[in-house]
Amino acid sequence: MAKQLIKWSVLGALLASITALAEEPGVTAAEFKQDTRGVFLHGSYVLETWGKGIPLQLGVQWAGIRSFDGRKHLFTFDAAAALTAVYGGNSSERFYLLGGNLRGLGEFGLRLSPSQDFSFYVGGTLLVNGSAAGSLTKPLTQLNPLDGIAGVFGVGALRANGGISLLQGEHALLVTAFIGESLRHPGSALTGPLYTDLGLRAQFDIVKSFTAALEGSWGTTFGRADAVTGFTNNGTRYEVTASVRKLLGRVWIGIDAQLHGTANSSTSSTANYVTATPTFVSAGATFGVSL
Repeated sequence: MAKQLIKWSVLGALLASITALAEEPGVTAAEFKQDTRGVFLHGSYVLETWGKGIPLQLGVQWAGIRSFDGRKHLFTFDAAAALTAVYGGNSSERFYLLGGNLRGLGEFGLRLSPSQDFSFYVGGTLLVNGSAAGSLTKPLTQLNPLDGIAGVFGVGALRANGGISLLQGEHALLVTAFIGESLRHPGSALTGPLYTDLGLRAQFDIVKSFTAALEGSWGTTFGRADAVTGFTNNGTRYEVTASVRKLLGRVWIGIDAQLHGTANSSTSSTANYVTATPTFVSAGATFGVSL
């Protein structure tokens, strides 16, 4: 815990120093605003160890990106709540699931040259995402593991970001690298729920027309020695997500894809064991109506 506090203290001091160097806005420029909020229906196809599934979500969402104070500050956000129904199975089993999902992302950032279209950028992100789903036909103990589908899953993450921001007319591009800490349930079976994450993220927006985002990350729990077995244990994970949304007046349509996987390793001077999960893959489509 002390190492984590020292790490975040150093990052906080660095961000404060960079903020102090930022120029003040000159001539007031038009603020950038991209907003989507309404009701959505999302369907996806999931391929995992236990078989295949078709989750459907019906919910509400508010997402967008806005600039403030003469384009000196950027706020990126995405909040959604949805009911989830799943039909899935494998060669010998069929099942139905019902549950819900809550997620929220907020990123507040500083453009170091607000009077220019192109600017270096620093910011911080808070991310929460949780889901719960249960079987309507049999206890979960009788089903194979349902990663990301059945049971209770959650993540809370705090990130520090740095990169570039481009605001030009009705177009916005934000490309960042980030480092952060995330608490995940379930976490690594060997080392617990706390991961240190490294990643890249890019988002492109056209006002009232188009949004695209791509993110990739890798996380590790770092090695932890087990005095009883003599092994050093470590958990790692990777994740890639992509999404595209097209706005058509009061309606929007979108497609998205996700893949992720985890691994646990145990090493000693005489042996090395690695247990990895097959990659979770999903592809989906969304239809939404603005409110």
